[in-house]
Amino acid sequence: MLHIHDLPTEVLYEIFLFCVPGPIVFDCMTCRGPWTLTFVCRRWREAAIGLPDLWSRLRLKAVERRRHDFVMLCIERTGNAPIHFNVYNVRNAVLDVIRASAHRLATLEISGGPREVFRLGVLPPTPILQRLSIRYSTYDTNPLSGANILQIVTDCPGVRSLTVSLSDRMLSRVPRMRALPVQWHLLHDMDIDLHSDSDGILRVLEPCQGLQMLRLEGSNSIEDDDVISMNPITMPSLTWLALTDFEEPSTLFGYMRCPALRTLVIHGAGADNVLALLNTSKCALQTLEFLSAESLDMDSGWDDVLLCLPTLETLVLTLLTEFSSEESMQFGGAAITQHQELAQQSDEVVARKLPPQIKRLVIEYEVEDHSGEKDSEEMWKTMLELVESYWVPDGPLEEVCILGRSWSVRKTLLCPSHYRKRFEAMQSKGLHIHAAPGSGGASIIAQHKCIFFSGVISVMGCGWKCSDSVTKAYFSAQLK
Repeated sequence: MLHIHDLPTEVLYEIFLFCVPGPIVFDCMTCRGPWTLTFVCRRWREAAIGLPDLWSRLRLKAVERRRHDFVMLCIERTGNAPIHFNVYNVRNAVLDVIRASAHRLATLEISGGPREVFRLGVLPPTPILQRLSIRYSTYDTNPLSGANILQIVTDCPGVRSLTVSLSDRMLSRVPRMRALPVQWHLLHDMDIDLHSDSDGILRVLEPCQGLQMLRLEGSNSIEDDDVISMNPITMPSLTWLALTDFEEPSTLFGYMRCPALRTLVIHGAGADNVLALLNTSKCALQTLEFLSAESLDMDSGWDDVLLCLPTLETLVLTLLTEFSSEESMQFGGAAITQHQELAQQSDEVVARKLPPQIKRLVIEYEVEDHSGEKDSEEMWKTMLELVESYWVPDGPLEEVCILGRSWSVRKTLLCPSHYRKRFEAMQSKGLHIHAAPGSGGASIIAQHKCIFFSGVISVMGCGWKCSDSVTKAYFSAQLK
């Protein structure tokens, strides 16, 4: 076995990129990142400085003047590699650096108030730009015009990922978004928050025939009496769709046809809207995800949605402890109550009430820093009751994946022994149960030997929250 000082440079590169998976953060407090690696020894310093990808991802937030030299040093160390900028409310000196690097920009994410965004001015051509994100606050009392905000880019033919979040004061400015110099038919994924009416949203989506992923944030002001002045649109390549703030009935979903849709993520959408989308699309949905507990209420039509999905195989539920234990553990009020009632009924009734073909149940949970031991125990209790209510011996449910997330290294994710025994009892009867850490949990599971059931460990597609490199790297290490 090689000593760490004898590792080939290529191996060091892989280690460095794993240790610093995210961007270098520049703010008024810190700018560490890869500099920590350069302090270890001379060889590590030389290797780190010679790795452009280590310095090419920069997050700039309220950068002070004395940090400007560090930003310039990072740009210098990137060589000719593409640069990825995430910008929030920065000073003019740093904006000059971005403008000078426009020809090398692969990612540009801008956020803040309208005036901070507009401070960037009009960029020179960005020929290799692949991801463009423009977000600004809706709370500015004197917003600039949408035309000015969207004209910061003039030539970006390579953009394939687009995020636009506009103020509700820009309700009538949807056509100006269409003026963005992007190849709409070549976009792969899009995240839009327009606060527009149904007709306006459809006009934005109409040319996006190549979209594969779409996150759509609406507004509860979209009502059922929206006037649609165009024909239904078909999005033949869309396989992943997330909906936010569509609780009120809307005619929008009766005009969207997504025949290839396989994953639907719900973060605020009424059951009527989802049913309209599914009925119009005639898709073979495989995965349904609920990203907030309050999204799922079995008394408001979601049971009808679940039962009308004959191809559904994976159900993903997210539990939170960001509020008090009593509030968050209700799991959408009537939903958890119904689950508890189902657990007390006969196997035949359970199989009839729940999606009979579900093979995988994924439960994500987040433990906030301020939550106590009682919150953690209640979370495990809720998860146990959910699993017990869904599982029928010799039924179609084959595996359960529990993904925990804690942002504090001081928190343990230990499952109480009396709950673990009930999990193991189901596992002994054939149910495969996996427990795994999420972001911030990898070190916890190693230190405290958190609950980890035997079985095949698998990385499951559970939306944005399971995509961080720490979790994936941990799974890869366990599989080797």
